[in-house]
Amino acid sequence: MFPDRLCSALPLALALMAGPAFAAPDAVETSETLKAGSEALDQALATQADSVEEAAASQARVDETREQTRELLAMFRNRSRELESLTRYNDHVERMLAAQDQRIADTEEDLAVAALTERELIPLLERMVESLRRFVALDLPFERAEREAQLEALAAVIDDPAVTSAEKLRRILAAYRRELDYGRNLAAYRVPLPASSSAGKPLSAADAPTVDLLRVGRVALFYRSLDGRQLGIWDTSTGDWETLPARWRQPLAKALRVARKQSAPDILTLPLPAAGTRP
Repeated sequence: MFPDRLCSALPLALALMAGPAFAAPDAVETSETLKAGSEALDQALATQADSVEEAAASQARVDETREQTRELLAMFRNRSRELESLTRYNDHVERMLAAQDQRIADTEEDLAVAALTERELIPLLERMVESLRRFVALDLPFERAEREAQLEALAAVIDDPAVTSAEKLRRILAAYRRELDYGRNLAAYRVPLPASSSAGKPLSAADAPTVDLLRVGRVALFYRSLDGRQLGIWDTSTGDWETLPARWRQPLAKALRVARKQSAPDILTLPLPAAGTRP
């Protein structure tokens, strides 16, 4: 019996042993499919990773390009402002140069005119001093020595090369203004009596008596002796003194006080010289 049982079990054992051999092709195919899927998945993941890296790199390049563009735009704006500023400054400089050129041309013209004026100015100044000299000689005899000294100084200034023409003209005009001012005020002096020019006598003498002299502008010139007894008025027609009567003593004394600012300004009643008449 034992051999029978052994014989019946042998096919079953053989069948069990043959089972894996019969199932091997399906298992191999499944393993290969899984392997291929895994490789495909790995490749897809690798591709996606490369894409992500490429996208990140692209974004980085975009960001870098955007920053460079922003910097270039800021630089462009700065350069544009600088260009505009330089353009305006150049325009300003050109206007200044044009104005300077015009000024140089005007100066050259003025220098040419000044050279001509310089030649004509000196004779004019000499004539002005000579006219002033004649005027003083014919004027009332007050401050005669001082005025003649000023005329001599003006004549010397004209020939002084160290004094500019403008300064020469200024001094002469100042002398004219002083002479004009004499005709606008009232003045009193205590001086030697100017001598008359009649009979060839000089206008001044060392032994002339000291008197109070009253000048009323250029209208009249009076004198009063220090004791108040002698009064006189200058007669321009004769170039000599005319004696005044005693009735003019008080008016003349009042006028002397006003001229010396010893009395308030007031209306003065004084005689005036008239041709052919006596005061």
